[in-house]
Amino acid sequence: VIESYNSKVECSAKEPKNKIARVKKSVEFFENDLKANDFLEKVVSKRRNSHFLGLDINTISTGYCVFKSSTLLKCGRICTKKSCDVLEGGVLVSDHLKSLRLDARISEEGSNWIIGIEDFAKSYKAGKFQTKGLFKLAQLNGIIKYSLFRDFGAKAGAF
Repeated sequence: VIESYNSKVECSAKEPKNKIARVKKSVEFFENDLKANDFLEKVVSKRRNSHFLGLDINTISTGYCVFKSSTLLKCGRICTKKSCDVLEGGVLVSDHLKSLRLDARISEEGSNWIIGIEDFAKSYKAGKFQTKGLFKLAQLNGIIKYSLFRDFGAKAGAF
């Protein structure tokens, strides 16, 4: 299932049980958004004629945004929850991203792509994640990074 959206959407979010936890979670969310925004502004200001692809990879869904200069061209998510294994999920995401690159409304012949992926282990806390899930996420990141290099001709940076 692939969905496009203009605001943040989560596939399955579990609400914290108390207000303090909700406030802390909101603050962390906005701090991460500000870091990503600062990163994007620095990169965009240096490369005005490039296309930018930002990804938030997860085993349940992968969010993406495509920009040219400071103009948002497309934003959405690719749900991989029903994929049987990590390889099928990686192929699903990779195929969708490749179709974005080939979309005439987004890409131009010879476009230079700059790709940023949210670092998959930056919020790791002992006891919070299951080892199996963390390794699955690392595998998915590897599959997608390889396909981006192959299909876009650019190495993805982490932020």
